[in-house]
Amino acid sequence: MWRADGRELFYLTADGTMIAVPVGARRSFDAGRPQPLFSSKAWRLTANQVYAVTRDGQRFLVNATPQQSSGAAPLTVVLNWTTAFGK
Repeated sequence: MWRADGRELFYLTADGTMIAVPVGARRSFDAGRPQPLFSSKAWRLTANQVYAVTRDGQRFLVNATPQQSSGAAPLTVVLNWTTAFGK
């Protein structure tokens, strides 16, 4: 994906690393050195785009595979919660 001003290109590698490449367009196309930004657990087996970039290229939204946990997080259910506030 391109940054809104066209000065940077972002892509995911096969191992899920987000890469940024500075781009210039003077007389010819000029791409800078690719820089790794972060590692992700992005979905790779999909035809859809798995990430989005803000217009300024500073934030990313990535569809990622959740990490495995050692156990389920506890769930607390509060019944009649409105009685705690009185009538």
